[in-house]
Amino acid sequence: MPMLYPFADFNVLSQLSDGTATLMSGRNALRVPWEIGRNNEQHKTEYEIDLLYERYINPNFGVFTGARLTNISGTENRALAGFWYRLPYLFVVTANVGSTGDFRFNIGRTFQITPRFSVNARAQYDTQQIWELAFGAEYMLTKRLSLSTAYHTDYGFGAGLGFRF
Repeated sequence: MPMLYPFADFNVLSQLSDGTATLMSGRNALRVPWEIGRNNEQHKTEYEIDLLYERYINPNFGVFTGARLTNISGTENRALAGFWYRLPYLFVVTANVGSTGDFRFNIGRTFQITPRFSVNARAQYDTQQIWELAFGAEYMLTKRLSLSTAYHTDYGFGAGLGFRF
């Protein structure tokens, strides 16, 4: 029986919670990335949760398939398939297509400024939601806990805690 490695990295901020929980074994992984936030324009809590099976082809390339569950206006639950690729300078590009014909392209990067302080940025184009931008900063208090702040075009600015295990 191959060893299973569970891990998670997530933020709980004043305006949203986002992160990823993973169960990995060799080149295979079950991943659950999520984004749950309060949309102040529509006065409702929105969520987007992906349930994914991922296969790592090599350290810089992987493919995935699964389902996206959401309650965001103008979108619906759907199956999806896609890939990710790590570009030079550690930029990660993700592209996927949904069963409803929508396409999503995402590019992001985390910049480690000091051993405890990092900043991150992400841009996403979705044919149903158009552009989404997010950026933030994180200061590690311990190896499992950090102070986090982020701005998201849909949910605004917030601060809170980041967790890793």
